[in-house]
Amino acid sequence: ESPSSPDGRRFARLVIMVGTVLEAMWYVVTLPFRLIVGVVALFGRLAALVLGFALMVLGVALSAGPTLVVGAPLFVVGLVITIKSID
Repeated sequence: ESPSSPDGRRFARLVIMVGTVLEAMWYVVTLPFRLIVGVVALFGRLAALVLGFALMVLGVALSAGPTLVVGAPLFVVGLVITIKSID
């Protein structure tokens, strides 16, 4: 049979429909796992953001006193961590 015959076209549509159903099922089955991975990634970014901001504040506080040698690098490390967590 040629693909242009009625049975050939029906088979092609059946293959497309089965593929679409399998794709939808795969989307539904993997959705909880993708959501969990997304939430864990979000919490990781938020934790890095809080840590970076805290290091920046601590670095500025230490730089205001006589410990500029410790405060400035601490601020820079906090700044890098914060920028990396946002990006």
